[in-house]
Amino acid sequence: MAPLVVLASLLVTIDLRSLDGAMSARVMRGMQTETDAIWRPYDVEIRWIGRGDGIALVDVALTALVERDALAPPASPRAVALGAVRLHVDLQTHEPIRISSQAVAALLDGRPSDRRTMALRYQGFADIELGRALGRVLAHEVGHVILGAPFHRPTGLMRARFSADELAAADRRPFVLTDVDVARLRSRFDRQEAGW
Repeated sequence: MAPLVVLASLLVTIDLRSLDGAMSARVMRGMQTETDAIWRPYDVEIRWIGRGDGIALVDVALTALVERDALAPPASPRAVALGAVRLHVDLQTHEPIRISSQAVAALLDGRPSDRRTMALRYQGFADIELGRALGRVLAHEVGHVILGAPFHRPTGLMRARFSADELAAADRRPFVLTDVDVARLRSRFDRQEAGW
């Protein structure tokens, strides 16, 4: 795994929206903080913007929707989709990233009872864990876009599955890019610098 890389900065804007009041402001801030923290070591700068905001020069502009509803089921009947983004043939997306708060919360609720009890007893603790977990799901989906990767890796941030404990724990080590993904990111940076 390659946690630190020095590259020319890539600016990504994300218009993060909570549909139907699905998330509290505290959870949304936690989500933003975690997504930033995962991408910062790779010199990817994320700016959070609102609906009418705009930045003149941006490398990647995304919209992310957090919604209560479950997402369309993945190909595997045993898996639950926590987030989704659709990449087109040009490896770009013209649609929003979608995150299911219900699926992420259900996964966290499935942990051993001592963790659930603590989360239920201390709402602040539950909000921290949910914000962290949602931020990690969003960071994964952002990875599909900025890496131009419609596939998953066996390890690291871009793998297909994460356990509830990994999503909620303070340890970010399971959410780093592999050396292959760092090379892919560097390659996409180089092409962007050349005007792709």
